[in-house]
Amino acid sequence: PQFPPQALSQQPFGILYLDIAVLWTITLTGLLITIAYKHGIQDMKNRWLSTHDGLTKLHNRHYLEQTMRQWRDSLRQQDKSFCLLFLDLNNFKNVNDSLGHLAGDAGLAHVSRILEQSTRTSDTVVRWGGDEFIILLPECTDQTAINVADKINHLLKENPFRFKEQNFPLSFSIGIASTLKNEPPETVIERADQASYQAKKSGLGIVLAEIA
Repeated sequence: PQFPPQALSQQPFGILYLDIAVLWTITLTGLLITIAYKHGIQDMKNRWLSTHDGLTKLHNRHYLEQTMRQWRDSLRQQDKSFCLLFLDLNNFKNVNDSLGHLAGDAGLAHVSRILEQSTRTSDTVVRWGGDEFIILLPECTDQTAINVADKINHLLKENPFRFKEQNFPLSFSIGIASTLKNEPPETVIERADQASYQAKKSGLGIVLAEIA
């Protein structure tokens, strides 16, 4: 059966009121959904920015510290350890000085992609700051960490950074530290950092950190 047209003429104001009420409800519901959606998107952006580096899209120091503590507690119960690679770009200042910071940013994005290509999904790649990076390798031996470090520098050599038709060969000085039982995260980072400094000073490229 169809809706009888005469019903509208019998209570025109009631129908009008009903239409306005329904329209107002729909509009208000839509507005609330839109606001909730925008707040949700902004919350996702804020959470992402709190754990990632905006330039390279890699994880940041805050995320690294959280992850290292979680790994330390989890792997300690299983009597396992992980390796930390501290990577310092060699001669990167030449890129900034010769082409400017815009080129420097592009260079950092380039090496970040190389780092992601060189690691597993279970590894954590972090921009530590400036032209320094850190990689966490769970359940990893020293030899495996050395292999990863070699792979990174090999890929950089095979894929030089290119900007405005100029090639800039890049490489890392890499320090490697294996975690010790109950060792604080900052101590692991410090040992790997010192090994990276020794790698750059000696020209060896890769240096294993001394046991503290």
